[in-house]
Amino acid sequence: RDNDSKLWRSNGTVEGTYQLSPDNMSVTTRIFTSGDFIYFEGKVGNLTSLYRTNGVSANLQTIATDFSLSDTSHAELSGWTYFSGGFYNTANNGAHGLELYRVRNSDGALELAAEVSESGSSYPTNIGIVADNIYFIARDGEFVQSQGTYDVELYRFNPKTNELKLVTTNNQLYPIGLGGGSLASYYFVSAPTKDDARWGSRSLYRTNPITDMVEEVEGVPD
Repeated sequence: RDNDSKLWRSNGTVEGTYQLSPDNMSVTTRIFTSGDFIYFEGKVGNLTSLYRTNGVSANLQTIATDFSLSDTSHAELSGWTYFSGGFYNTANNGAHGLELYRVRNSDGALELAAEVSESGSSYPTNIGIVADNIYFIARDGEFVQSQGTYDVELYRFNPKTNELKLVTTNNQLYPIGLGGGSLASYYFVSAPTKDDARWGSRSLYRTNPITDMVEEVEGVPD
């Protein structure tokens, strides 16, 4: 047996421990669970693809070939699981880069949900739900020279209308992370300015999914 990582299931006993992924597949650390399924990135030879399993049998379902997960944050809404990923060979399959994708829970059908970057990848992270909207942080294509890092913004995607909305519109905040709770307002941590992106202070903010107004939460230590 080689030293590649495999996907296993166990109930804590020897008899209840067994391997789910095949011997010829190497499983990466990009794994998340959603609903009744475990989604993971597996590599066979030089080909990396997205798979899912119900964790009961070793029968894997291939969701997308030549596909990579860029982040393990995800959210479930109205029968779909939203996550960050993309195709490697975009020139051949006409697909897009690392963006916000979704997979239908019932049959595993995959489709692009929202595209921030039309010419590259936006690397969505911190995906969450508030009031039937998908929130996530993604690169906007700019670079913060003073911090030596790519700029990011907070976005909101409405699955009912397929509208993608930039929430942090003033080009000042640098969102760091989102809350995971389904609240009337969405709370997120952000650097107050782009120049605070890597080493500066942090503050707590909230946004309303109806107005998209962003305000700092007062009384919270920096």
